[in-house]
Amino acid sequence: MLVSLTQFIRPNGRKVPVTCEVSDELSPMVQLITGKGYRFTVEAVGDGTVALCVEDDTMDHDIEIAENGPGDNSPNLKLEKLIKRFAARLERNARRKDPC
Repeated sequence: MLVSLTQFIRPNGRKVPVTCEVSDELSPMVQLITGKGYRFTVEAVGDGTVALCVEDDTMDHDIEIAENGPGDNSPNLKLEKLIKRFAARLERNARRKDPC
């Protein structure tokens, strides 16, 4: 599936919509995250690395650093890791607040 992200372009942080391919099995997790008002962002941070974030209007809530290219530390694989971790956190928090 394609995940929508906002890319911040240097030097002034201009915002550009981009997409990133991830496993289709992550679709429910992406829907959980975006359904709660969070969004995904990506930004080059220097020396061939990028920061992938989950954010809302107040702050960045989670981050993964990736190498800007293919391989084990690619942005696609790091985005998948970020999605899985943040969705699990949202699910844990929902269970803690459940009175049953």
